[in-house]
Amino acid sequence: MDLQNIDEKWLIALVFGVIGFLGRTFIDFILNKRKKRIDLQELYWKEKIEAAKKATEYYLYQLGFFSLIADKYEAIEKGLIGAKEFVEHSEDTILKFQKRLLEFPHFEHFHINLFYEFNDSKTEEIIKSNNASAQKIFSITFNPKDDDDEFNRKFKVYKDNYGVLNDNHRELICIYKGCIKIIRDDIKTLPYK
Repeated sequence: MDLQNIDEKWLIALVFGVIGFLGRTFIDFILNKRKKRIDLQELYWKEKIEAAKKATEYYLYQLGFFSLIADKYEAIEKGLIGAKEFVEHSEDTILKFQKRLLEFPHFEHFHINLFYEFNDSKTEEIIKSNNASAQKIFSITFNPKDDDDEFNRKFKVYKDNYGVLNDNHRELICIYKGCIKIIRDDIKTLPYK
């Protein structure tokens, strides 16, 4: 068959068919690309929300833990009435918080670091300071043979280090509250309603 013998109507139909096919393929390509981008954004926000939920849960447990410890240190530091009873009663709750935090059911709360840049340097400084203060407290041994001056010196070191621990835990509370606020503020600005 020769192209010169083909009817014009067939040739026009063939050209428009090819143009239609190419046009539809191009439009499908654009629409699929847009749909994939929307799906990817939706997946991104779902992951971000899930990580935010789990991180917030973890941070709230940390806040409870640090609040109890800070209250305990404050009671010891200030020598409050009933401090001994408070410390004894809070010890069980603190141990439960510790166990819960150590055995936290999911590690997805670390995924929050993929979405947010929290400054951990201050937290690291506080932890180092806490370790130093705890070592000083545990190194003090009260001896019945100590005279009053030696006892007062040891007690001052003991009390001062509990004050440092109290202040550090209060600062950790503020840091974690700040992290939770950043997460909540970001979630409020979701592009999806």
